[in-house]
Amino acid sequence: MRPIPLIPSRLVLMVQPAFWFTLVFLAYGKGPFSDSWVLRIAILVVWVLIFAVSVLCHELGHACAVLAFGERATIRLHAFGGQTEPQHAMDRLPLWKQILVVAAGPLAGLLLAAAAAGTFFGFVRLGVTGIWLRFVLDFAHINVIWSVVNLLPILPMDGGRLLAVVLGKHFGPRGLRFVHGIGATLSGAGLCFSLVVHNQFNAIFFALMGAGSLNAMKQIGRRTAQDEDPATQKEFAGAQERLRDGATGEAVRRLIALRKKTKRGRIFEACSETLGLVFLATQRPAAAYAMLTSLEQEQLTHESRVALQGLCCRRGDYEKALAIGRAIFPQRLDPLVAYFNARACAGLKKDDGALQWLRSAIRQGLRDPKALAEPEFDRLRGREDFAELKKSLGGG
Repeated sequence: MRPIPLIPSRLVLMVQPAFWFTLVFLAYGKGPFSDSWVLRIAILVVWVLIFAVSVLCHELGHACAVLAFGERATIRLHAFGGQTEPQHAMDRLPLWKQILVVAAGPLAGLLLAAAAAGTFFGFVRLGVTGIWLRFVLDFAHINVIWSVVNLLPILPMDGGRLLAVVLGKHFGPRGLRFVHGIGATLSGAGLCFSLVVHNQFNAIFFALMGAGSLNAMKQIGRRTAQDEDPATQKEFAGAQERLRDGATGEAVRRLIALRKKTKRGRIFEACSETLGLVFLATQRPAAAYAMLTSLEQEQLTHESRVALQGLCCRRGDYEKALAIGRAIFPQRLDPLVAYFNARACAGLKKDDGALQWLRSAIRQGLRDPKALAEPEFDRLRGREDFAELKKSLGGG
């Protein structure tokens, strides 16, 4: 999955192969039907393009709002639609800007639907008929339906995100727990309805949404009274501010003291994670490993789990590194995760697995030829396929 620069250094598009498989699955069997195989294939291609343009336009709506507020963004198209990721966390923006970023996706879909409907009525007035006129109308219908469905209050859909932005701002964890509770309830209802009408795709979709909501409620349930204490929150914010100002030593001292004070809860976890990443950045791998392994895997962010995976490779704990990578790679096709998987496989003398993961890392965007200089790859250097991978990275 190679990054496609839509706006150089500002907006990048990444398309997973699973995105196209899902679109073909959705498009298969769509009408109008014909006895001609050539026309059937043409109709399938048109439907795939209709779905692809609709999803991309929706995500471009989010991305344009993000860019308008001075952020960079990455659009990822995956098996269940798309996701627009700002360079920095959304909660850094004022509330009204967060709302606009979330609402911009459905709004873009509705504008696209209006344009398609206008085109349809224009063609009708001109007397245009035929199969392509129906496609224009279907294009409008799909964008209206998808925009409305996307406003259901189920995270991570836009309706759920809007509700989470507002309630999370005013009610904190209680508001977020309420949003996830609504999402779990509606997902359960959607799952039951989908099973009754034998819609397998929707059943899978609602099952995943419901599982995500229940897991999020579990995560929120880890909060303690200290997490809600304004003074403790201020202490943590102060430590983060010192870290951003470059006062690393003072920030570390504050985080260690706050970690001892809280002992558990989300602030404790955030202190542990932050310390782990700081220790890693300041060349203290043993301390970083101790901090990150003091938490359960599910308590770590993606960035911290990747950092822990790299530390496991450095320590020679290849089994653990591979287990971490296999767990998180399906959630996000990160080239660094695939690369660490390759190192782990090479360290375990699983040569074919190492080469497969290296190919995956390169497909996802790995570009550094120095990455292949690690000693785990020494046993592969005589292989032609390894030399080809090295050459593709510009390593000669």
